[in-house]
Amino acid sequence: GKHLWMHPTYAFTMDLEFDEKLNKQYIRDIPHDLSFGALKMKKHSHKIDNPIEHYVGKLANTIRYVHKIHNKNVILIGHSMGGLIANKLAVSDYGKYVDSVVCISSPLQGAPLLEYSIVKKMLNTYRHRQMTPNSEFLECLYDSIKNNPVRHNRLSFGSNQDIHVPNDYAQLPVDVRATTASVDHIDIHGYGHFSIVA
Repeated sequence: GKHLWMHPTYAFTMDLEFDEKLNKQYIRDIPHDLSFGALKMKKHSHKIDNPIEHYVGKLANTIRYVHKIHNKNVILIGHSMGGLIANKLAVSDYGKYVDSVVCISSPLQGAPLLEYSIVKKMLNTYRHRQMTPNSEFLECLYDSIKNNPVRHNRLSFGSNQDIHVPNDYAQLPVDVRATTASVDHIDIHGYGHFSIVA
């Protein structure tokens, strides 16, 4: 049988550029000192005011490359906003390259923490506003999933110890779940927003 370690695996961060010729991501216009570069990249990433659709476009280029090289559909695994990016890509024209979507602590029903005024002041970017509960972005995503002719398999993970995205918010609404091929949600007890990835 096929083993997991025999399947090609790619890990991407949305703050880096992807070069098809080099088959790797890189930090654009930042000195080569990686420790300095990583710090500068992190500081820069919080000031970028791009919508989630911007990151979908970046991932789409990568998905097209992976499909071209391996000639097989992909399983998208996204943490936090990455799960929204993966779901949005799955309902785009590139969804034909996607087999399944896995979301880990993703605000599939929004992140209620973003509704607090003090948090709004700190994280008032376009993408953060899109991740608030009942946002226009989420409503459009739900409609796209319901009306998408491709029924992707979906799996989500959440935890009630996650203060950023509580367990109930880490899964698609019931009426949206009913329109997918196969959907499941797993509650991981005792983990927070970042530790759940480990």
